[in-house]
Amino acid sequence: MICGDGLQRSKLERQLKNQNCDEAWQTTGFLTPEEVRKALKIADILILPSRIEMLGSVLLEAMAAGVPAVAYEVGGVGSVGGPENAIKLVQPENRSLFIETILELLADPEQRNELAERGKEESRRFRSPRSRKRLFVAMRKF
Repeated sequence: MICGDGLQRSKLERQLKNQNCDEAWQTTGFLTPEEVRKALKIADILILPSRIEMLGSVLLEAMAAGVPAVAYEVGGVGSVGGPENAIKLVQPENRSLFIETILELLADPEQRNELAERGKEESRRFRSPRSRKRLFVAMRKF
């Protein structure tokens, strides 16, 4: 399932159709917060392929839900995973490594579980009012 919306959605849907993959993948478009929670319940991993991202708040949601994530290290995304490296980060110019990282994570349930546990633990630092204030200040920098 490919969730979300953006400038590249129609291009992605055309590519899926041209490669006869449109029946294997469902694109959802924009999701409400409740729909995001439902999608995370059935996700093996979350992939955030954005090369421009202020924070990537969906990463926090995935971490809190125990869903391991792969993202490009752009904007404030690198700070979300914290010192525990709770997100697999790849430099935005390295598309091959991004794909390789996704495939490795999908093939390795133990690594997914370890990343999910680190993500759950790291997401707790964003729950207190003080942490939310720091997050707001950090977002304003971008």
